[in-house]
Amino acid sequence: MTQPGADSLLARLERDAMVFVALAAVASVVVRGGRFDVALGVLGGGVLSFVSYRAIKGGVDALVDLLASAGGLPAGAEAPEALEVSEALEVPEGLEMPEARDAPPPPQEQERPRLPRRARPVAAAARFAGRYALLGFLAYVMIARLRLHPVGLLIGVSSVVAAAAIEAVRQLSGADRPQGPRGRPPAS
Repeated sequence: MTQPGADSLLARLERDAMVFVALAAVASVVVRGGRFDVALGVLGGGVLSFVSYRAIKGGVDALVDLLASAGGLPAGAEAPEALEVSEALEVPEGLEMPEARDAPPPPQEQERPRLPRRARPVAAAARFAGRYALLGFLAYVMIARLRLHPVGLLIGVSSVVAAAAIEAVRQLSGADRPQGPRGRPPAS
C-alpha cells in the first residue's frame, strides 16, 4: 500500500540496485583478472539484499494494513487529509466541551471487527521473525557453506544503499524534473 509517486521511486531503487550488483560483479571480474570469487560474492550479497528488501517491504505493508484495519479504514484506502493542529484543537464559539462524566457508558457487547488474515498481529509477528530467520540462514549458507568472498558479499549487500545514493544524486541534480522548452524547468 504505497502512494503512486512512491511506487515509481521504489521501482527505480529496485532497478538501480540490480544494475549496481551486475556492474559490481563485472567490475570485480575485471579487477581480479578473470577470477570469479568476488563476483560470486557480489551476486550472493545481491540476493541477500533483495530478500532483505522484500522482507522489509512486506513487513511495512502488513503494518500499514494492520493500522488501517484497526483505525477503521479498509485495507488499501488512503487516510483522510490531516488537519492543522490549530484546526483540530479549536472549539467553535458557543459550543461547550462535554465533561467525561457526561459521556455515555461504553456498550457492553461490542463485536470487535475481524481483521483480514494478512493484518493479524500474531501472524505478522511470525512472518517478521520468519523473514529474518531466513535471512540469517541464507547468510550462514553463503559464508560458511558456499564460502563466498566476504568483501563481495558486503558489496552486494550494499546495493540498496548504493541505489539510494544514486537516487539522491538524481533528485539533487534535478534529472527527474520535468523539462520545459529549451531544457529549462517550466515556470510555476
